[in-house]
Amino acid sequence: MPTSQQHKRQFESNMAAISAVQKLDTPPNDWLITMAFYAAVHLIEGIIVQTVPKGTGDHKIRKEYINRIAKLKPIGPFYSTLENYSHKSRYQCKTFKKEEVDKILGYLKAIQDKLQSA
Repeated sequence: MPTSQQHKRQFESNMAAISAVQKLDTPPNDWLITMAFYAAVHLIEGIIVQTVPKGTGDHKIRKEYINRIAKLKPIGPFYSTLENYSHKSRYQCKTFKKEEVDKILGYLKAIQDKLQSA
């Protein structure tokens, strides 16, 4: 399983991809939302593996750890919203406006800020 440092590098890679895609004339908003969700996954997994070395590897188990690990509890609602939007994007083929993407990226930023200040 990946280490905390590997998850951090993957998070940074995802953030660079988000930044690059946002610069396109017509960015694929569905993919921006999906990338935001997976960036959050790696940020969160980086914390989880510090407590549970094998990590989660599963969305359901990850949510359980978010509810159990004190440092992760405050980001639960943001993570759930990201997961919900990403699910709609991936499985329901929902389209999103730029304003919705901005809101989701704001949730990702909130997760990042809360985990860095904790």
